[in-house]
Amino acid sequence: MNKRILLGIDANYSSVTQSAIHAVCELFGHDPATFSFFLVHVITNTHVITEYPGHFTEHYAFIPPTADQRKQAEEVLNRACEVLQQRGFDIKQIELITRTGSPAEELIKVACERQSNLIVVGSRGVGWQQRLRRMFLGSISRRVLQLATCPVMVINPPPAMVDSQLVSCYEQAIKQYLSQQDRSLTVLTAQEVTTLFPLPKSILLVHGKDKQQQKPWIN
Repeated sequence: MNKRILLGIDANYSSVTQSAIHAVCELFGHDPATFSFFLVHVITNTHVITEYPGHFTEHYAFIPPTADQRKQAEEVLNRACEVLQQRGFDIKQIELITRTGSPAEELIKVACERQSNLIVVGSRGVGWQQRLRRMFLGSISRRVLQLATCPVMVINPPPAMVDSQLVSCYEQAIKQYLSQQDRSLTVLTAQEVTTLFPLPKSILLVHGKDKQQQKPWIN
């Protein structure tokens, strides 16, 4: 029986989305012909937050998506589709869907319409920005869990790069470079440093993507 999987894709193709795609490929890539995918991007409507004593109420106002928003939606969906194809999933098994509204509610609507067997969404982690957003707007993944009538898989973001690793790598590379120069003064801009001393792939993968090739880390 063909399994139908809905995968939420965010606006900037973040490491969260990449982690979700990576998990899907790892779990279901062994037999790609038996799965269908619905890649869904939701253009969030403008919302108004009303404060009452003790709680916040969120209201969505319908404003048609801009041309830039639609273009961005198309780009991130195509990018996700390309990754699935690279991992062996046929283009005929993949449907790209753009909706407008509340992300969680729209994901659930699509899941019901397409009779999805599984919803896969990413979690944005526990950083202060994420905690602040959840305080006012709530968590999209949590809302999906509350509303879904089918199983939901929530993927945590990849571990953040450790700053000390970056500093150590650049220090070693710059020291070696300077030891080979016969000039008494060397001035390097930040851009020159990143160009002259590309980071090892092991660190780039921890960060979530290979910056040297500008390709998603799941490839």
